[in-house]
Amino acid sequence: MKLSDLVGYLNILDTLGVQDAAIETLGELKKIVQIVEDSETQIPDALASLVESKSRAERYLKQFDQNLQQLRDSVQDLIVQQETVYLADSTDLYQTGLKNDTPDHILSRRLSIETLTKLFLQSRLQLYADWHYPGMVIRPAHSPGVEDLVALDPLYFVDTNTELLEPMRSQFTDEYQRRLRYYVVKEYTHDPIFWNLPKQQFGFVYSFHYFNFKPLEIVKQYMTEVFGLLRPGGSFVFSYNNCDQQGAVSLVEHHFCSYTPGRLVREHALILGYEITYEHNNNGSTSWIELKKPGVLESIRGGQALAGIFRKEDIDAVPQTIIDATPPESVDRSTKDIYNELELIALVEMAAMLPVDLKDATTKGQLNIKKVRRAISTQIEAMGLSDEKLRRLIIRFNKRTET
Repeated sequence: MKLSDLVGYLNILDTLGVQDAAIETLGELKKIVQIVEDSETQIPDALASLVESKSRAERYLKQFDQNLQQLRDSVQDLIVQQETVYLADSTDLYQTGLKNDTPDHILSRRLSIETLTKLFLQSRLQLYADWHYPGMVIRPAHSPGVEDLVALDPLYFVDTNTELLEPMRSQFTDEYQRRLRYYVVKEYTHDPIFWNLPKQQFGFVYSFHYFNFKPLEIVKQYMTEVFGLLRPGGSFVFSYNNCDQQGAVSLVEHHFCSYTPGRLVREHALILGYEITYEHNNNGSTSWIELKKPGVLESIRGGQALAGIFRKEDIDAVPQTIIDATPPESVDRSTKDIYNELELIALVEMAAMLPVDLKDATTKGQLNIKKVRRAISTQIEAMGLSDEKLRRLIIRFNKRTET
């Protein structure tokens, strides 16, 4: 059996369980026993038989759940046995192929991202855009939402080749270009990747569709070095090919992405001392993780006078800029998982506002979050709504759930 099939089987098993049903069933059995026990009419041995049957049911349900967990563990063991080859192949693919890709090929190699997912990602990024702290974007040419991080001061653009940074030079005006910092780094050398960048200074580091093509050892090296670049309380957000999902493993089997299991990425993050503040997974199509260095972000900056920042292609449409010397409010907000249990609720409310008909977005009579997302994305494309309008909508959800 292919590794992707094993991971897909484990993904299905992870959705199964009897705990909730067991609690409900045992609760009903307890009510029945209580009714019989309180009744004035007592049949010989009836109560004792019910109590014994209830105990047996509890033991059987518990044993069933334990057996199911043992099955999960056995499938996980099979995955671990097979993944050694996948890890080695990913390293070999990187060394003999991906590492030597030309800038033109790298720039043309893009992974797709659903419109709704992209908008949500941008709303997450805006939580970190604080002018009090420097920021860094690794491979900015492939990272959605860079324009949402322009408040970071200064903003560093980093990649493995100068030509990969060229596309960003044309995105902003000459005035803003002077505030940017460009750096080229090298991997698989005896020197640290970020040997020439300041330590413990960055408030935020971001990368998207970069580590998807890096073997696990490279991802770990970046995680380790970024931890040293961050201030206490700083965050590192990056996408990767989360091979805890079947779709991601399929990409590896087609020699497109690297094998980087989420459980190993999380394990290394915790070993380094990161706090995992949020994770987004969509069956391998788009996965990212948000990590925080322990501590509280602090800055001695008292204010910043800054004109509006616009993309160069939009400059002709921008009215005369008025300099605002008023210090902006701090946007150092919590990065807790705001899209956990409220995710479906927020999507349903968004669907109502667009509007989107969700009558077919169900499974067994219950709203299915994947189908809801798909229905909203289809409506967004059909209506041609602007990203900005939808982004503001999602930001309102974020603010509401933080209060």
